[in-house]
Amino acid sequence: MKEIDHNVSKAEPIISSLIKAEPELRPLIEAFIDRLPGMIAQIEGLLGVGDMEGLKLKLHDLQGVGGGYGFSDISQLADEMMKALRGEQLNRMPLLITKFREIQSRIILDYKVNK
Repeated sequence: MKEIDHNVSKAEPIISSLIKAEPELRPLIEAFIDRLPGMIAQIEGLLGVGDMEGLKLKLHDLQGVGGGYGFSDISQLADEMMKALRGEQLNRMPLLITKFREIQSRIILDYKVNK
């Protein structure tokens, strides 16, 4: 997997790669977007209590569903977080969680809705 560019401008919106090709997935993609703040909170909570197994499971799930809903940035970030856990680099997690928040803030359903 390619490395995430941590210097990407916040102004660049992120849209599911599936929204145009598979418009019938729109309600599911929208529900996924709505769940992202809760997912971030869960990751922080698991990290805060030191539940590394629970955190690995959550990140593994996020890696799959992020890509499954057409958000490769989320999938790649979850992969980067997993690598940090495997390498016992927990000091990287706050930066990666901040990056997750930045990505989440740039996600829009589609250009038409937000223009």
